Amino acid sequence: MIDVVRLHRQAMRTQAGSTLRFSPRGKEVFLLLMEGFTHKRIAAHMGMSLSGVKQHRKTMLSQNGCKSILELIAKYHGTA
Repeated sequence: MIDVVRLHRQAMRTQAGSTLRFSPRGKEVFLLLMEGFTHKRIAAHMGMSLSGVKQHRKTMLSQNGCKSILELIAKYHGTA
């Protein structure tokens, strides 16, 4: 099982994505997407509905001015 706390701490140490906007749950969804989890697997892992995961994804993209998860990941790593 993925350790989301470890991923979050690692991201905070590097200050990657410090200008992006995420809710706490949205950040967890995003980190799992970066790890390659499918929407269905994220929903099962986090105990939420598939539509909830998709809504978090949609909100993250909208709040950060991105059209795709790949674009959001690039912004997070400072390469976009």
